Amino acid sequence: MRVKTIHVVWIQGLLAFAEVIINPSWSTVIALALEEGKERNTYSNFYGYRSLFEGGAAILGGVLASSLGFNVLFSLMAGFALTASLLALFLEKN
Repeated sequence: MRVKTIHVVWIQGLLAFAEVIINPSWSTVIALALEEGKERNTYSNFYGYRSLFEGGAAILGGVLASSLGFNVLFSLMAGFALTASLLALFLEKN
């Protein structure tokens, strides 16, 4: 199956929807971990590192897509997403 532009658009839409769902959860986790006087440091570290890793993932994804094709890239993304989802089920609420 060839990946068409509309497939990429749909995947980006799904990722945006997932981001809308997960952002409030992450904000809650960060808010619960805040220490008095270190709020800016905690938020900047979290979002700064997150942005760096997202940028690195985008670059790596572009390299993989151009060298191995979109099917391999999407399969890897799906595998990582499923693994992360399964691992999240085993997290304790401590």
